[in-house]
Amino acid sequence: MVWLVSVRVFRTSADLAVAVCGVLEAIFFGLVALGRDEAAESSAASPEIIAVARSRLRSAVSSQVTEQATALTARGLLTVPWNRTGDPTQDRSSVAELARAVEAGRQLIVLGGSQSGKTTLATRLAETLAAHPGRQPVLFSLSTWNHGQVWLKDWMLLTIRTGYDLTSAADVEAAEAAFREGLIIPIFDGLDEIEASYRITAAETIHQLVGAAPAVLTSIATPETEQAARVALPSAEIIKLRPVATAEVSRYLLDSPMADADELAPLTSGIVEDPESAASQALSSPLMAWLAKTIYAADANTRSRGIAGPDELVDPARFPDAESVERHLLRSLPTAVFERYRLRSRAPGSPAGAFTPGQADRWLAFLAARATRRIIGFWEFRRYAPLFRIALLAAVVVGCVIAIIGSAVPYLAGPGYFLLLAGAVFGFAWSRGYTVTRARVADPTRIGYGYAGQDDGDLRLHALRLARAAAAALVAYVAGVVTQAVRGQASWRFGLTPREFGAAAFVAIVLCFVVANLGGRIAGWILLHRPGIDAHMGARAGDPLAAIRSDRRSGAAILVVGTTVLAAGIALYDVVFLPADAIWNVSLAPVSASIAAFIWNEWICFTVAHQWLALRGRLPWRLSTFLRQCHEGGILRKNGNHFEFRHRRLQESLQTGSDEGVRR
Repeated sequence: MVWLVSVRVFRTSADLAVAVCGVLEAIFFGLVALGRDEAAESSAASPEIIAVARSRLRSAVSSQVTEQATALTARGLLTVPWNRTGDPTQDRSSVAELARAVEAGRQLIVLGGSQSGKTTLATRLAETLAAHPGRQPVLFSLSTWNHGQVWLKDWMLLTIRTGYDLTSAADVEAAEAAFREGLIIPIFDGLDEIEASYRITAAETIHQLVGAAPAVLTSIATPETEQAARVALPSAEIIKLRPVATAEVSRYLLDSPMADADELAPLTSGIVEDPESAASQALSSPLMAWLAKTIYAADANTRSRGIAGPDELVDPARFPDAESVERHLLRSLPTAVFERYRLRSRAPGSPAGAFTPGQADRWLAFLAARATRRIIGFWEFRRYAPLFRIALLAAVVVGCVIAIIGSAVPYLAGPGYFLLLAGAVFGFAWSRGYTVTRARVADPTRIGYGYAGQDDGDLRLHALRLARAAAAALVAYVAGVVTQAVRGQASWRFGLTPREFGAAAFVAIVLCFVVANLGGRIAGWILLHRPGIDAHMGARAGDPLAAIRSDRRSGAAILVVGTTVLAAGIALYDVVFLPADAIWNVSLAPVSASIAAFIWNEWICFTVAHQWLALRGRLPWRLSTFLRQCHEGGILRKNGNHFEFRHRRLQESLQTGSDEGVRR
């Protein structure tokens, strides 16, 4: 009878809570709308501010393009020849000539084979254009365009913000104004990296946005991609990249203060004397020439013992064709980079030489097998580990521990299991309140994870995470019941009366939802009106490692807030329903807050996934150092708030080159 009354009270209270939540929502969003109107009246930037922001846009983009060009040409400049379709016999090499054509208002389509230097040419072209006043060139890597989720213009604006760390309202307004006024020269790199079934549609979208304005598009030269490129820029002039001459490759390999001319002589003279050899054919690709220089044209004392001298490439028995040379160079890059780090003189205790080439090869194989669109972003790591199974395993352990300790500490177990459930409800309600608040107020300064836009999640995603978290809490409870039964103390209510049990359910589900939902709305409102705080939370940073640190602050904040609120809630329940000695159950609040953080924050998931993978040897413990070395060695490059593999061919080689790494 008492239980039925408790259930009826619970249902009535739940209805009341929903009604109260609806009233609070109406009042809250009335205030938000008022604040938005006031903000709209005062947010219009003056022409002076826009002028400064536009100058900052030009400076940031130019600086970043220069950095990218320097990274691509870190081992010297290899001149890539090209010709026009109307004059295929006349090879040219001047990037300045192409820049003058674009400045004159023309469109260019740059076609070439895989590894032919399209990205390097596009980057150098952007650097050359950025050096002149007027229109602002911006390089857009089409491999990162998630065309199924983001409109082209939105993705381009997002690329400017995340790739060049331009996040203030004035910066965004300046970028949008530059688009409207036709001051942006888009350089689209990699049309071939858009999936074939969508390529024509993507090309039509590009044409609708660009029209007849100056633009550049690069792609692998196939009949299908050339057709799509002509749809995108129908009035464009076709520029076709040519293989690099053997004499230029020879000059490039020798152009290094660390190059040993005598050691390189068999290779450099061999490719010049026999342009049809396997080595000559392979090194006519700028990517392969760069790989050869990275691997061989260095101090022999820092070369990997597993790599012979450069003369091995001209051995026809070992390398009978260009494909075998390319496979060898691609597979040797991680070994060369990390052996050089290991052998180079470092300060005592420095982590820089902590990774062996074998370890790096295995870890890169693991990342290459899982990187979507070549992207390595910290928010992707939740896909790399079985987080739900890890959570269930942890739930079993926590449930058993609570039951065992609860045998000695009064009222720890019963309220403790409800506190775990409260953590799941808190994370869901906070996520919903925050997301709905941010979604109702247009905020173009936000940067999300990757290039899919700001991913706060929708109701379906939050409900799925709630279901998983609630399932983990239920598993912990069942594990506790079983533990008590094994110990001969079976009690599914763990010493709580029906009234206390029903009240705990009400506090954990209804009251927790109301408080957390309102808290999420308040947090969203505060961050909307305090951009300075918002800029240091989430994936807003324009650097991959800085984005991890920024999201870590967001995770720490939700842990502190969640622990405080949940501790206060369980303490209130103890005061009203339980004796004074029950207060020890407050000690479980951090565990409950961790469950809430898993629903809300990406850094928490990244950290757990990373530690799980590191324990199994699939990734290094010093992941940031490892990724930084991969970037410095040319294996990875930065693209806004994530890393990406330097080339798709390199990723494929790393993925298939280590059976152990792929299997893991």
